[in-house]
Amino acid sequence: MNLRIRRVRLAGVASLLDRHYASVRPARLCTVLGAFADREPRPVGALIVAFPALNARWREAAWPGEYRGDGDRESRRRIARRVNRDLRVIARVVVDPRFRGNGVGVSLVRAYLRSPRTRRTEAVASMGEHCPIFEHAGMRRVATHLIARDRTLERTLRRMRIRPDVLVDEWLLERAVRRKPELVPLLAAWARASRGTRAVLDRPDWLPEIAAQAARAILAPPAVFVTEKGISPRRTRRTRREEKSFATASTENTE
Repeated sequence: MNLRIRRVRLAGVASLLDRHYASVRPARLCTVLGAFADREPRPVGALIVAFPALNARWREAAWPGEYRGDGDRESRRRIARRVNRDLRVIARVVVDPRFRGNGVGVSLVRAYLRSPRTRRTEAVASMGEHCPIFEHAGMRRVATHLIARDRTLERTLRRMRIRPDVLVDEWLLERAVRRKPELVPLLAAWARASRGTRAVLDRPDWLPEIAAQAARAILAPPAVFVTEKGISPRRTRRTRREEKSFATASTENTE
């Protein structure tokens, strides 16, 4: 299959992004690539690159000592500026179901890595164990472990004798809630522990979605992939200004 990959506007791949399992879109985008197949008027795949999370728990394992601070306010700001200067994250790779299995995802990742915006690139994939496109594109896997909120939820579910896979099925979830009403505040507490899931709690029907996300976090923890190129970041005056403002705002939000 012949593919043409080029930069596109976010609106041009919006219908593809609606198919992604993550409910919250990345907060700060910087590059969108679309993959086009012959005789297809719309993109059959999309890749989104965004600014990185400042406090990723696995970053020390990926880049030992590179982004380690002293804990004070000025150190956090300095590290934030360095993270935003050095790193971008592949935040989404979405492929039209009709074209999966044809190498579209790998081609998108390779296309971006041929000319990345920064010298280091990260990717966090909740389904990375089952869809190794990042490794096939040449990225390196980083060993990860369950984060604190997921470990707490897993232990509590074990004490309550509720299997994590029960949370995925709405009918089984409803039965579990009737039997153990304390499951609802437990899942709400899990969701409040992360900005990415906190917003879902504002919806009246939040429980099934949060329960499914919690189950995925325990049963299929995210896989992390990184790569480094021997290039200098392509940073314009506007890019430097964005990095500085984003680092300052993000640091203040974490205090």
